[in-house]
Amino acid sequence: MVSDDVRYKLVFNGEISGEDLTSVKNNLAALLRIDPDTIERMFQGKPIVIKKDLDIGAALKYQFTFERSGAICKVVPMVVAPVTSGEEFIAPAPVPDGSSDAKPSPSLPALTQPRKIRCPRCLFEQSEANVCISCGIVVKKYVPPKKSFVISMGQYAQAGGTPGSSMSRRAYLGLLLLAVLIVFASGRFNSVIPGMQKDVQKLLADEAVRASAGLPKDVDPNTRLESVAAGPDKLLTYNFTMRKLSASNLDLERFRQSMMSKLRPQVCSDKVTGPFLQKGATIVYAYDGYDGNPIAKISFIQAKCP
Repeated sequence: MVSDDVRYKLVFNGEISGEDLTSVKNNLAALLRIDPDTIERMFQGKPIVIKKDLDIGAALKYQFTFERSGAICKVVPMVVAPVTSGEEFIAPAPVPDGSSDAKPSPSLPALTQPRKIRCPRCLFEQSEANVCISCGIVVKKYVPPKKSFVISMGQYAQAGGTPGSSMSRRAYLGLLLLAVLIVFASGRFNSVIPGMQKDVQKLLADEAVRASAGLPKDVDPNTRLESVAAGPDKLLTYNFTMRKLSASNLDLERFRQSMMSKLRPQVCSDKVTGPFLQKGATIVYAYDGYDGNPIAKISFIQAKCP
């Protein structure tokens, strides 16, 4: 339902996400497998094209991988800006999903194969770098989660306490509260990983504008796509009209469940909506009847994808 005619490019202007500049340069050198001189050229404030002629799905994957190294790159529609004065093409970024189309730039000399490391958190194997490109942790700073500490009344009694006494109950409750606090703190600290907060709202807005071109249009003899809207927050909504149906002549819940089962595999695997779901967006299909009254609104999130 969504056209993928528009092609995109990844542009880097030397911006980083707040980490140490030297660490970011080292991460990029390992990620792109290029020499230090080329890395320095990338940080001269001049726009550098990392990868071009991509569909939106591949562009988002490249951007996600690139940003985990601590650098910020932009996804730019080539149909809007096919050529920008002063841009320089350096080298393609590695393909995030491991496909074989990542080739070194012919203008760069061949380099020695970098040493491999395995992430201590997700066990992903990659070229040596400070940041894991799979889960985003700083490898050298990673601390394994602490084991929960919970003592039962039976264990306390075996250690010399008397379960029936008020003192033992207070001690047990105190230990239990301490255990809860330890587990809670451990979860909070482990959830804070390096890297910038991915903001896809602008990309969602751009996609809504692009997908709305030429609307309304018929999807099938009974369904017309009226509009595509972005927001609020990370929301992308496709608005449809059912030509021959209305809320008054439908079992609404049965319609919603049937459409959800039919649409979920398509939305989760689509080249456009799939990557947006992976970045925390919500995709909504809203259906109105021919009389203008709402029939169903079906939401999709990454957690519900097969």
